[in-house]
Amino acid sequence: MRNLTRTLAAVMTSLIFSVQSSFAAANLTGETNLAIGKTATASSTQDGREANKAIDGGEDFFFVDSKPVEVCRAARGKRCKMGRTGEFSQAPDFGYCASQNMYYFGYKLHAVCGLSGVIHSYDLSKASVDDRKFMNDVKLIYHDCNMYGDKGYIGADIQLDLFETARIRLECPYRVNQKNWKPTLIPFAKARKRIETLFSQLTGQFLIIRNYATMTNGLFARIIGKISALTVSQYVNYINGKPIGRVKYALN
Repeated sequence: MRNLTRTLAAVMTSLIFSVQSSFAAANLTGETNLAIGKTATASSTQDGREANKAIDGGEDFFFVDSKPVEVCRAARGKRCKMGRTGEFSQAPDFGYCASQNMYYFGYKLHAVCGLSGVIHSYDLSKASVDDRKFMNDVKLIYHDCNMYGDKGYIGADIQLDLFETARIRLECPYRVNQKNWKPTLIPFAKARKRIETLFSQLTGQFLIIRNYATMTNGLFARIIGKISALTVSQYVNYINGKPIGRVKYALN
């Protein structure tokens, strides 16, 4: 029990340092990045990287996806004061989510996870930023691996650039009206549920979309804290020999 407490303390210290480093790097933000610097990882320090590697074993297959994060109803977007008092480049804006068929006002959470269901890296952008913009940051961190995304990441130029720059092979399902259309493989569709399950857990169990922050930094800190809490819960399950995806075990 004492060893478990020490391990969790080390992980929490590394995660807190990750949050502090993320805000320290906020002035390095680019076109896609807003709050978390240059694509923050879920375990940015040495202890966190070792814990992450211990869970997933250093995978070469990853899944990338995005999720809308509303700050208020779309009808109230023009009256929202978030981001107007600080740096305007970090202010929320309007976007469209094709999977949910809705317009919203806020941000877009980008994430990369492995086959085991552990979030390796994540980032936050304005709601209007294209999902494929996030891949410009991904190629700076990952290399010699396979990534699978949804139809929002389709693009021959993006796929070619990722392969030539970092040997990343990006696979996406075909659109119905595409040339040389091929049906989506069932194992691919089932495997992609891992990152969708993570988003569902962040929504249902960690309430990531229930935001009461009035400042951008407060919102960013809450999102980072909830993703860190999910990672710690997975690590607790891993230490206790339980399925890491069932985070409720760690809360009992």
